[in-house]
Order: sequence, then C-alpha cells, then structure tokens
Amino acid sequence: MDLSIAVLGASGIAASHVESLRRIDGVDVRVVYSRSEGRARGFAARSGIPDATGDLSHALDDVDAVLIASEPSRHADLAARAMERGKHILLEKPLDVDLDAASALARRAAGYSRVVSVVSQKRFDPVLLRMEEDFRKLAGPAMIDLRVFWQRAPEYYAAGSGWRRTQSDFFVNQGIHWLDVLNWFFGEPCEVRAFATAGRPEIACTDRAAAVLRYRDGSLATVAGGSFVTRQAPDTFVIRCADGVLDHQAISREPQRARKGARFLRPRARADSPSLAPLDLQARDFVEAIREGRAPTTTIDQALRALRLALALSNRLKYDGGDEPTTSEHP
Repeated sequence: MDLSIAVLGASGIAASHVESLRRIDGVDVRVVYSRSEGRARGFAARSGIPDATGDLSHALDDVDAVLIASEPSRHADLAARAMERGKHILLEKPLDVDLDAASALARRAAGYSRVVSVVSQKRFDPVLLRMEEDFRKLAGPAMIDLRVFWQRAPEYYAAGSGWRRTQSDFFVNQGIHWLDVLNWFFGEPCEVRAFATAGRPEIACTDRAAAVLRYRDGSLATVAGGSFVTRQAPDTFVIRCADGVLDHQAISREPQRARKGARFLRPRARADSPSLAPLDLQARDFVEAIREGRAPTTTIDQALRALRLALALSNRLKYDGGDEPTTSEHP
C-alpha cells in the first residue's frame, strides 16, 4: 500500500521526520504547508518535496496522511482540520500548549476511524526498552532521578514568529519526551510538587524547573531540567530499587557488571534488534499501523498524560493527592 503524506509546518524537526518517512518503501512526501508560502517553498526546495503551499485546504487534497510539526499552539487545530478531511495523523509533541484544546482533540480522536499517533521516539529507544523490561524484575518502590539540561541561546527563542518566547516552557516543549518515559515506566504520579521560573528577561516562559513526583506505590522521582545552560549535558535517568540500579547512561556505554551489590544492566544483543534510529522506528510504526489497520504504539492518550505532567512542572497545572489535575495561575 503506497502512502502519500503532507507536511504541515516547515520546522527543523519536520525535516528530520521527512528523512525518516522517506526511508520507508512506498511513502511519498508530496506537499509541505506553512502559513508563510515563502517558507514552505524554501523547505520544499531543501527537502526535495514537489509542492509547497500556504493554503491548508490545498495541502490536504489528494493525500492519505499528514505530519504535523508546526508551532505547538496550532497542533490541535491542524489535527482537527485533518480529521475533518479523513487523514491519518502523525503529530509532534506537545499535543498543544492549551490543555483544554488537547483534551478536546483526544476526545475527538477516540471516535476517529483513522490512525492518530503522536511522536514519542523514546518509546522506541532500545536502551529504554531494555530498562523497562529489567525494571519489571526489580522489587519494591523506586527512587528515580531525571536530569535534562539543554542549551538554547536567545536566538532560538527569537527565531521564526517568536512563539518560543511564550510557549516554549522547557518541560512542555523540550523535556516532555522524558516525562512520557516516566509515565511509561511508573504510570501517572498521584502528586507533584514543582518549582519553575523564567530566568531570562527576553522570554516569558519557564526555562528551568525542579520537581518531586510521588507515585501510588511509594516510588519517588526527582526531576530537574532547563534550557539555560551554556553547555549541554547528557540526559540522566537513573532508577534505584532495593535490589538493583538501572542507569541509562551506564547502560548506553558499558557492558553488564557487578559493583558492590548494585546491578548495572545493558540491553542484551538480539538477532532481530532493529538498527534504525528511534525516530525512524517511530515513522515506520506509524506507516505500518496504517497498512496493518492497527493502533499505533504511541497514542494521543499517552501524549495527553505527558502534557498534563509537563504543564504541572511548568507551574501551569496542579497535581495534588491523586485527584484530577486542575488549572492554576502561572506564577
């Protein structure tokens, strides 16, 4: 089954997705859309896409599916427009920057007959897949340590229309993939205590945050991250239980070894292990879900839960005592 795709949004990450989609036989990336037709044409020229347009209706003509990689505040609206036209949808995270819009989209998707998947390439990461498998073998509540510190210069926030100045809270726009990993491993927290600040005068969104997450089984997670550092550090994800330790960095680079009672585990080699990068595997899963008539591995409900947690860490939402989150004023 050949599959034609429209790209909605001429962003840098859209270019990476186009490369992944083109590695799949029978996929035709046919048109790119941007509100700026000039930007769409520039993207098409660089990416070798035959058509470019500033007309959304034209972009949705004669294609089977859409990749949505625009600014986040347009995600839910563009996805709704694509649903109206009966398209399969691969949507970049976050679902939106507005929880109500994201929730409405999730409700609509629940009754939608086409495939709707949300980018969460970490769920295809072989190291994390092995960590998740080995974590299920450990007993008792866990202590989790997550550190995500990225470098984003002022030019990053000023680029394009400047939407990042107000919409790019660190854990909503950048660190949200790691929050999805926490939900994948541990389920949703029952309580979150977070502190977030905007530490630079040129932006109005939070560029640093720290939080403690409590889970119903007694597990605790400490989370810290930001985009303010001058030199990006490797992401840190460590799980400690009474009978073992799982360290993402150690697993990625070291063979299995014993060290004074702690266990450092790495993925065992498998003959059928895919050699593709996680982003390629994400694209392949989306296309195969369409061709096989099945649900995708990454779903809109997972993305909605990750957004709720991201908004909590950005102090735009409150988690308390396991109740449904309720919105709160931004500090």
